[in-house]
Amino acid sequence: MSRRCGRQGDPGGVVTLLSLEDGLARRFLPSVVLRVLRAASILQWPGRDLLLAWMLRTAQKRAEADAFARRRSVLKSDDWLDRALPFEGR
Repeated sequence: MSRRCGRQGDPGGVVTLLSLEDGLARRFLPSVVLRVLRAASILQWPGRDLLLAWMLRTAQKRAEADAFARRRSVLKSDDWLDRALPFEGR
């Protein structure tokens, strides 16, 4: 029988999974960095987890900056259209 976590007072838990195969990492990290991170994920050395977390945070920040730039571009286009093609109504 399976149980749902966090429903009706049942105890629950959360596990965060990070993957270098995720689209975020593939799109916003250079391929050289991905190769180094894949090698680091196999090796057992003290700073490995910090390096992996830091690089994935970097990828997330780059994705956020890209999304912000896209939103700003759309807003500028909308403003230009409003000025260039004014709607007079009835």
